[in-house]
Amino acid sequence: MIRFEDVSVTYDGAAEPTVHGIELTVPEGELVLLVGPSGVGKSTLLGAVNGLVPHFTGGTLRGRVTVAGRDTRTHKPRELADVVGTVGQDPLSHFVTDTVEDELAYGMESLGLAPDVMRRRVEETLDLLGLVELRDRPISTLSGGQQQRVAIGSVLTPHPEVLVLDEPTVGLDPEQRMRFRELIARAGEGRTVLLSTHQTEDVAMLCHRVIVMVRGRVRFEGTPAELAARADGRVWSSTERDPGAWAGWRTGTGSFRNVGEPPEGADLLEPTLEDGYLLTLDGESPEEVAAA
Repeated sequence: MIRFEDVSVTYDGAAEPTVHGIELTVPEGELVLLVGPSGVGKSTLLGAVNGLVPHFTGGTLRGRVTVAGRDTRTHKPRELADVVGTVGQDPLSHFVTDTVEDELAYGMESLGLAPDVMRRRVEETLDLLGLVELRDRPISTLSGGQQQRVAIGSVLTPHPEVLVLDEPTVGLDPEQRMRFRELIARAGEGRTVLLSTHQTEDVAMLCHRVIVMVRGRVRFEGTPAELAARADGRVWSSTERDPGAWAGWRTGTGSFRNVGEPPEGADLLEPTLEDGYLLTLDGESPEEVAAA
């Protein structure tokens, strides 16, 4: 469904590529989680799927990206709109109309779909996303979680085969993020989804594969279980943060969760996807990688 073939992207004026030599295949119907520190090229990689990179951002894309057989070098974003639906970090920047119902219909109007088809899809989407009671509300009066639902709904109504979600949980509180997980489970059914987030627990149970990017390259690609397994025997609990740990934080119980090389006799813990991700950074913190 999505294929990256030796893809590198260099923006105008940059000394080196933002992403380097990406080789990836995302099969139809798979939900793939893209993680990595800020500034490592995740948004660039996602933008290459919907054609925003390089048609809107500028720069040079080397290699080839194909989506449902369409080469994004020769298809501009508008020519991919029936195949790829994209939601970014800021829903407000995504909206082009004033009310919920109008926003859900806008993408289909742009594609020239028949009025009866548009009406049916709007009703289906309002029901799917729990937006029926909000259909006439001005979008500006909605909460952040409600706006996120509208943004996702607006890209679902054209029935794209691929969903690209770039940091969609930014600004959402824990309850809203829980509802987002439920939403993605429903909206992603039967679709190919490529999603980036710093909140790995938000979709860890939903994704088929995880891709970890570091300094513009893919450092890990595998299942969530395979990523978590990288931390087997390397996560432990302590009453104080262990100074020898690569990463450590206080948990809700008051103890510290440490990741790295445990001391002898440490109280080992079951590793999570987040633990495996941190170890994939080879002992550097996400902030150190982002600053490099």
